[in-house]
Amino acid sequence: LAARLGFARGAAQIHVVADLQPYRERKVRLLNGTHTAMAALGLLGDIATVRDAMNTPALATLLHRLVLNEIAPVLDVPDATEFAEDVLQRFRNPYVQHRLLDIAMQGTLKFRVRLVPVLRRHSQMAPEAVPPVLTLAFAAQVLGAHPVERARRLAVHGTLPTDALGDVVHAHWLRHEGGALPAFVEAVVGDHTLWEGELRVTPTLVDALAAQIASLQRDGVHVAIARVLQAHEPATHGSRV
Repeated sequence: LAARLGFARGAAQIHVVADLQPYRERKVRLLNGTHTAMAALGLLGDIATVRDAMNTPALATLLHRLVLNEIAPVLDVPDATEFAEDVLQRFRNPYVQHRLLDIAMQGTLKFRVRLVPVLRRHSQMAPEAVPPVLTLAFAAQVLGAHPVERARRLAVHGTLPTDALGDVVHAHWLRHEGGALPAFVEAVVGDHTLWEGELRVTPTLVDALAAQIASLQRDGVHVAIARVLQAHEPATHGSRV
């Protein structure tokens, strides 16, 4: 096949391989997954585009940690770190106007497909620990379905992205209105219709998600991001910011 594809000869960025799955995995987790986390967090702060998100220093630093410290290390794919660096550079392209509202279409389903597998891998590797940035992004995705947040976004943007599974989370919010936040979180993460199977509901995950949702509700997304950055300083790995 490589011999037949003349345009591939000498092109360093073109690979002729027997199995596309590792490359799909790399793209879905590192590029699409980071997009989904960015939209969940950015829309809470009324950030409009991918470029605006990357021009918001604290959010850009948080996304840098997500892709390089929490997603790439758990992937068994070729050149994960290098691809992650390229993704971050692509997000900074000043000529691309990619709206977070568009990325948020069916956002809960996208979170399930793109990022829940990463969360499951972290759970398998360290059952009593949770990845802090991914947990904050998860909390932001869940909070986006809250009735108050939906009403706020409708007032700001004049529209809400279609999100069928987000409607299921919304229904959980309505059922648990006035109740304890951990009970709501346990119901959401334990809902197999949302996550296509068991999401390993541990007290650690429930407590961490409840704490992050409370932080977002109480202090707003920018304070919550700053708190995670301060509390979970990663080891230096020498990548560019």
